[in-house]
Formats: sequence, structure tokens, C-alpha cells
Amino acid sequence: EERRRQQEQIRLEQLRLEDEKRKQEQLQRERQEQYQKQEEEMMAKAKALDARKQEMERLRAEKLRQNSMSPHEKMIQDRLRQQEKLREEQLLEEAKIRQEKLNLIRQEETLLLRQEEMLKQIQEEKMKLLKQEDMIRNRQTDRLKQVRAEKELLEQQEKMLKLREEQLVRERRR
Repeated sequence: EERRRQQEQIRLEQLRLEDEKRKQEQLQRERQEQYQKQEEEMMAKAKALDARKQEMERLRAEKLRQNSMSPHEKMIQDRLRQQEKLREEQLLEEAKIRQEKLNLIRQEETLLLRQEEMLKQIQEEKMKLLKQEDMIRNRQTDRLKQVRAEKELLEQQEKMLKLREEQLVRERRR
């Protein structure tokens, strides 16, 4: 009974420690992910701001050119602008797709790391349990040896008492 109680206490303490370790690791991963997201957002904002500035400069330069162009040149310029706009939209769409792929790859890596960690924890827990089982078996074996030794000692004492009793009975008869 005492052994079971000790085993249960050990198991509960190990579970508590492992749970605490998992929580700490999870917090660290979440902080790292949050930091990466913030960094990515800042980079995206900076890129957007740069793109906006470039667009404004381009529009200013274009207005200056349009004021000095013929109607035919303006029409050609409008078509070129439309084509450029379509190319930019396509590039933006491709960039979004690449970013989504990158995010999916990161998520997959994160899941694989978590899976590896879980497998490692399971293996560690298995090893701990095997060690505990061996320790318990050794204790049981030691206790069994001790009980057998005590039994043998008691049997010897009982034999000696019987012999002494017989000796006393013989002495009384004499």
C-alpha cells in the first residue's frame, strides 16, 4: 500500500513537472511566433510605404509627361500604364501566394517539432516508468528475501524452542 502511494506520488510529481515544462515551452514558442509576426508586419508596412512613395513619384512624373504629350502618345501611355498595373497586381498576387506557402511551411515545421517533442517526452516517460518498475521490483524482491529470512529465523527459533521444550520434559521425567 505504501509502495503504491509512493508510486502514485512520484507519477503525479512527474506529470506536474512535465506539464510545467510543456507550458514553458509553449509560452516560449508563442512568444517567438508573436515576435516573428510583428517583424513580418513591420516589414510589410515598410514595403507598402515604400511602394506608396514610389507610386506617388511615378504619378507626379507621369503627370508632367502627360502635359507635354500628344493625344496618341497619351493613349499609348495609358495602355502601358494599364499593362504595368496588371503586372503589378500579378506580382502582388504571386507574392501573397508565396507568403501563404511560406506560412504553411512554417506551420508544418512547427507541427513536426511539436510531434518530435511529444515523441521525445513519451519516450522519456516510458524510460522513467521502466526505471520505476525496476526499482519497485527490486524493492519487492528485497522485501521478499527479508520476509523469507525472517520466516527461516522464526522456524529455527521454533525448532530450538521445541528442542528446549523436549529437553525440559526429559529433565522433568528424570
